[in-house]
Amino acid sequence: MKVVNNQQIDRLLELHEKKAFSEKDKRVRRFLHWVVGLRPAFDKQLKKTGISREEYHRSLEKILYTPAADKSLRNRVIKLVGSRDYSFCSGQRKSQLIGRYGTENNKLMSNRERFGGKGMFLQKMLDAGLPVPPFCTIDLSLLQSFTQHPVDAKLIRKYIPKLIDGADCLSLEDITEKISTFPVYQTTERSQWLTGLGKLIVSDEFNDAIKTLPDAELITDLYSDLLERHPGEAIIARSSGIHEDNYGDAQAGKFESYVQGQSQF
Repeated sequence: MKVVNNQQIDRLLELHEKKAFSEKDKRVRRFLHWVVGLRPAFDKQLKKTGISREEYHRSLEKILYTPAADKSLRNRVIKLVGSRDYSFCSGQRKSQLIGRYGTENNKLMSNRERFGGKGMFLQKMLDAGLPVPPFCTIDLSLLQSFTQHPVDAKLIRKYIPKLIDGADCLSLEDITEKISTFPVYQTTERSQWLTGLGKLIVSDEFNDAIKTLPDAELITDLYSDLLERHPGEAIIARSSGIHEDNYGDAQAGKFESYVQGQSQF
């Protein structure tokens, strides 16, 4: 997958906006689509740059989930992606993006609920002009696509043998919901399920099940961008819990961090 630099994106985004929001272009484009199924003129401009439709769209998505991205730029991207004629992703994916990064959600882009304690404070320090190491944070909404992804029940039972459910597939959210229903006195069984769930999450099988999801590929792109901007430097993966590093209640070291395969990280 080709890495699209910021200058290319700026030029392409400006051109795309002109095509998408020009009333004359809209009428002409819709007529051509209806009569002969022609693609928008912007596609021709994109082809000249050697950038594919998928590479262009993923570059726009990265702007949305990168907390350090300019807010006005992010708003331009969400307006473009949400427009009627944007055809660079599926309707379902478009709805997901609008739901995550629409006008209301943009107000929350730097808070704890989106990036956890460490992520929030790193972003606050960066905004205040303090010197911080290069970093990128993973938006909680990206991770939710993994916790909601259906997993084969046979794989789950490999790590949680006591799971009894008639469904062929369950998500991590389904499992945590079941764990939350255990009575307080069932501490042993609850602990066994939580241990099994942890082993499932860090397993190669679960990694294989989610690594081709669009959000997983976006996280891989984010990591690749960080490597490109800072070649030869060590990358440290850290957890950033929503309830971690709170005011007057620091709990550093509460979670362990695992890297699933050096080439995949």
